Amino acid sequence: MIKKNSYDRIEKDLEDFKRVLDSLKKNREQIASTMDENESKIEGVLNDLVEDVKDQLTELREDKRKVIENMKFTENIIENSPGMLAVIDKEDKWIKVNSAWTSTWGWSPKKLLGNRTIEQPFILPERAKDVEEENKLILEKIPSGEILKSQRELLAKDGSKRVALVMEKALRHQEEILGRVMIIMDITEFRKREEELEAARKFNQSLIENLPAAIWMSDEVGRCCLINDEFTRLLGWEKDELIGKRAFDSPFVCRSGLPYMGVGYTDAIRKLWDAIAEKRSVAAGEVPYGTKDGQIRILKTIEIPYGKGMSRLDVSIDVTELRERELEIKRNLVLLRDGIDRVAQEGELSARVDMDSLGDDYKRMGENANRIFDVLESKVKELGGAQSIIENIPVGIVTYKADDPERKWSRINSTMERITGYGISEMLGKKIESQPFNTDKATKIIEEQREKYDEMPAFEIPWITKGGFHIVVRINVGTIKDESGKVTEYIFVIEDVTQ
Repeated sequence: MIKKNSYDRIEKDLEDFKRVLDSLKKNREQIASTMDENESKIEGVLNDLVEDVKDQLTELREDKRKVIENMKFTENIIENSPGMLAVIDKEDKWIKVNSAWTSTWGWSPKKLLGNRTIEQPFILPERAKDVEEENKLILEKIPSGEILKSQRELLAKDGSKRVALVMEKALRHQEEILGRVMIIMDITEFRKREEELEAARKFNQSLIENLPAAIWMSDEVGRCCLINDEFTRLLGWEKDELIGKRAFDSPFVCRSGLPYMGVGYTDAIRKLWDAIAEKRSVAAGEVPYGTKDGQIRILKTIEIPYGKGMSRLDVSIDVTELRERELEIKRNLVLLRDGIDRVAQEGELSARVDMDSLGDDYKRMGENANRIFDVLESKVKELGGAQSIIENIPVGIVTYKADDPERKWSRINSTMERITGYGISEMLGKKIESQPFNTDKATKIIEEQREKYDEMPAFEIPWITKGGFHIVVRINVGTIKDESGKVTEYIFVIEDVTQ
């Protein structure tokens, strides 16, 4: 086992050995007489001393090897550092630099070593005075032990100006400050990218602020983190009244969207959230918002999920005026429809649209409707006689449009009520196969005869009246044509031939 003896111990052992030798010289006779009995002891002391010296030499060699290896390792780290590294002594003289100065900016060690910082060739002449002042401050702060950081514009050998991140720290040995260590990183491209990103951010911010759409954005826990000027303009709420609040805690929440919508803000937004959860993509819908002055605005909102959690981006446009216009249209159409229905559905030919109740934009429509009713009333009076004849003839009359693919009955006379027992309203708008009095056998006959309709066929079919009586009717099929000879309607003449 190697003994861990200090250099002081070795020196002490050598002094002891020297004293032993001196004593031997002075006491040769006595030594000679006692040689036999002391020889083994002296030999043991000498052997121990020799072993100690050997151990110390071995340990010194090992320590030296480790020191050399550590120095080589440290030197390798310094040389392969991605940053430009320099060691500067207490007098501000550069005493060591690594190869990164050459590979990064083109400066050779010969150009840098031995110079003071202000004398270095990478210092811009116009910045020399500022650098000197900065360097003085750094030398004052270095003893504190903190890492000093700064950004400087420096010069590469090719003449290009580079942006550098400079980091400096005291170089200590035990308690003594020997100088400082400096690492310089070239961040020119990073700074350019940073400036590009900042320019893009400003552009995007400007775009958001000037969009003719209202923007509301929330973070991952649902708190509002951004709104634009259009949002505050539409609703009147200031940004500091909304930022940091969750959607349902915001002052623009309204309980009802009436008269424009049947739901309030909460239900409308939840509907969008449900759509997002179902589709896992954007959702769109109309949402009512309460303004600061107590009104309701309807915003057409596109909600876009992004990032994590409740992060949302709402982009909205104001459709309140459109909804107001729709309400006005509906109100006026109801007035027009009431007048028209009284004529068309109830047969009240003397009915007219109330012009005083209509908006200005709809008065002309009302006037035109009333003119039509006037003409219709006069024509109906003229046709009254002919219509009376049709209604009272002893055979049923039914027509349907030739261009109706479903062949639904469009006109029916009152005799059909007497034949079938069913009212006109129960038969109108249905095709013959779907009539309540039809039978399966009748349907089969009708399908066989349909191809002959243009030939004016006649056939008999069985029906069941509303009272449950089985009857047989004879149907004669004819056509109604326009002036060009085109068939516009098919007409059925139906006669009860049961007897």
